[in-house]
Amino acid sequence: MATRSFNYFSRSPALPVAPVEYARQYHDQFANALRGYFDQVDNFINGPRSYGVFCSTSTQTNPIANTAMPVTYNTLEEAQGVTVATTTPDSKIYVAQSGVYNFQFVVQLDKTGGAANPAYFWFRVNGTNVDNSASKIVIDSSSAELVFARNYITSLQKNDYFELVWSSPDTAVELAFVAAASPVSAIPSAIATVTWVSPLAV
Repeated sequence: MATRSFNYFSRSPALPVAPVEYARQYHDQFANALRGYFDQVDNFINGPRSYGVFCSTSTQTNPIANTAMPVTYNTLEEAQGVTVATTTPDSKIYVAQSGVYNFQFVVQLDKTGGAANPAYFWFRVNGTNVDNSASKIVIDSSSAELVFARNYITSLQKNDYFELVWSSPDTAVELAFVAAASPVSAIPSAIATVTWVSPLAV
């Protein structure tokens, strides 16, 4: 994906040039310019940060071999400024604030039968594959379970969306949900955690 440039959250104040002799109007303008600038800084430092945690309480199957399938989520754990598309389950994780974000994913891989086969995972931004983002994991045999985890840091504009996508040549591979069984809590088929990292660079 090509590198993109964005404006930073604020710029240095445009301070007026001082007159040779004292003038109250100059000092008022100077103070107002600084006050406006530091108000921006305070609002930025103390303002809310975007984050989100989503998971899937459904098993996600692989009905067609070698087909790209976005990982979906049907449960909101906690979020601010980050949402999953309103039609659930859905895969698109939207950000409401431009910035640099860290996306972290955990999926529970399972196999219902057959020999060892791979599963591939990669990322998309606004429906376009992210270059050099794929990973391969091999799940050994029937009834084997593996946990796959990845993270990725990327720059996004307001209303951009991010997806984790997977594919396998083996239709017996799935992302498995396991219901709670005392004393263990439920195992989601997928968990997505999103954290805001920084504003966008110039």
